[in-house]
Amino acid sequence: MHYLIFFLFAMILVSSAIWPTIAKQAFVSGHNDAWAYAAFAQYLNSYPRGAQGDLPTIDQYAATLSNSRFGTPGLLAFFSDLTGRSTIEVLCAWTWLMLFTIFSGIASLCYIFRLPLIPALGAAVFFILCGWLHVAIYFANLDSILFLAIFPFTLIRCYLFVRGNKSFGASLGLATSAAACFYCYPEGAAISAVVFLPWVSGQFWGRARLRQNWKSYGLLCTLFVLLSGPYIPTFITYLQSQFLSTIQHPYPGEGYFTGIFGSHALTGVFALGNTAPNDNIALHIWGTIIAIFLLFFFVTGAIAWQRTDPGANISLFVAGCFAFWQGFIHQYNYGLYKVLIIASVFWVPCIFLGVSRSSSFFPHLGRSKIVIGLTLLTCLICIAYRKANESQYPPPAYPLTVYSQLRDLPQIEKKPIALICSDDFDQQWAIFFLREANVVLQRYTIYLTAIPATLRAPVPHSNPEYIVSDYDAKGMVWRNSRFRLFRTDLPPEIVAVYAPNALEGKERNFLWLGNDPSFFYCTSDKEQTGLFFATAIAGPSRPEENLRTVTVRSEEDTRRLSVSPSFTFSIRLHKGLNKIEVWCNEQRTVIKASNGDPRNMLVGLRDFRISTCP
Repeated sequence: MHYLIFFLFAMILVSSAIWPTIAKQAFVSGHNDAWAYAAFAQYLNSYPRGAQGDLPTIDQYAATLSNSRFGTPGLLAFFSDLTGRSTIEVLCAWTWLMLFTIFSGIASLCYIFRLPLIPALGAAVFFILCGWLHVAIYFANLDSILFLAIFPFTLIRCYLFVRGNKSFGASLGLATSAAACFYCYPEGAAISAVVFLPWVSGQFWGRARLRQNWKSYGLLCTLFVLLSGPYIPTFITYLQSQFLSTIQHPYPGEGYFTGIFGSHALTGVFALGNTAPNDNIALHIWGTIIAIFLLFFFVTGAIAWQRTDPGANISLFVAGCFAFWQGFIHQYNYGLYKVLIIASVFWVPCIFLGVSRSSSFFPHLGRSKIVIGLTLLTCLICIAYRKANESQYPPPAYPLTVYSQLRDLPQIEKKPIALICSDDFDQQWAIFFLREANVVLQRYTIYLTAIPATLRAPVPHSNPEYIVSDYDAKGMVWRNSRFRLFRTDLPPEIVAVYAPNALEGKERNFLWLGNDPSFFYCTSDKEQTGLFFATAIAGPSRPEENLRTVTVRSEEDTRRLSVSPSFTFSIRLHKGLNKIEVWCNEQRTVIKASNGDPRNMLVGLRDFRISTCP
């Protein structure tokens, strides 16, 4: 009965952690890494690892990952094969399962650390709903999530192996768990090997002097080497590349957690707030007070560990040194995040051990009632504070069905389809769901830039007869709430726009020109001259003068034009899809506008359109 209650509680808790995703059938994460994992997993579901050559565009990208990421993508591909759904559609179920496993692992590890039942459950609740795990979900750090699902059970197996049965099955189980950590997350394996070595060594050292244990330890090491051996060269190469990438700026992931170095770093360390680049943190004072109490419980728990498990304290000290190096010497906030989330396997139980031991400060009250009260109060306050600051890491709002409907387009039209989206998120997920279509990709963005130039499909001038975009225009063949399908042989009409500064306004009819080109894609039903119209204004990035000139480049010529409030120019169009590039020639003189906007805003274009020249 107790086990049933535990499982029901865990299921409800985990479901609440990702409820917006479940309720809206939305993406688990809107971050680009979710796309990368799903794309590689879909590739593994369709081809043998390492396959290259005549593949769809998205699979050409996935092929570049063939010698890496042996954990999460393989599991996603397996789930996809079982259910017959795409890898991104099974990511929600995968995340739910990982969170359930993490909850069980942390609760079980707390039992090993001799925490009472309620504080052990409190630590697991805190780990799921607070702490750094929700940040990992937001940034789609799926390998670290998988690592956190496996690693606590590896530590538990280590503890039980040393003290219990050392049969071949026990050795194989521990070796398999350790090898799984090794395969699924190389950086995590390296960090945990340094941080948790004192605790693991302490477990084995006390019984290593018994000669009858040497054979079991030797068998364990042999099994681990046999299981992990094939991956060792890739592991070393991958870690070397990661290390070399942090020698000079920009570091991988740099800028994700710049807020952690702000004036409220204490709340940032516990992931209560002040970790994101923005500083829109609610209730600063309360966050600091909560963090001080957590620090007090942490110190209390560490004092208790010093008497019962000093190896755990040494591991926490090593983690602290590692965090100090990454965060304050190296100034690498993403590296600090990796250390903190992996070390949370120990520091979260330590906090709730401190909660349990703090009951001794109230000798005249019932200890069990104090423990239950402090545990509930700690969890509820931390959850409430994190919810108050949820705007830092909002849940994804894009429903998957809007994007998955693109799979119907190959059945609508078999001919080549050009893909141009103003939003990088739309662009990547559109190419994911159009993998079966004959897509002519006009723009390589984010991770797609990793595809070698020799493997990229050439972009023909007028070959695509259809175009998919996220821009509203006349003459749509198909549409849903986010995407549109047009023929490219329509009368002159702008059907897609890509602007580095993004489209603005309810009608998406305004953009800022900078020194990087903005692209206007328009259709034409014949060879003719088109007329481009727009209302232009001088932007705030060069406030001392209003004179502006722009360069206009088409497939026919390149011209330099002066900008007037009623900005008009003629352009030669060929039949089919045409591309027009426009950028400003003057340079910015201010880094930020008066409202703090850092974008390069030199010329504003409103109500742009193209028509047949009379």
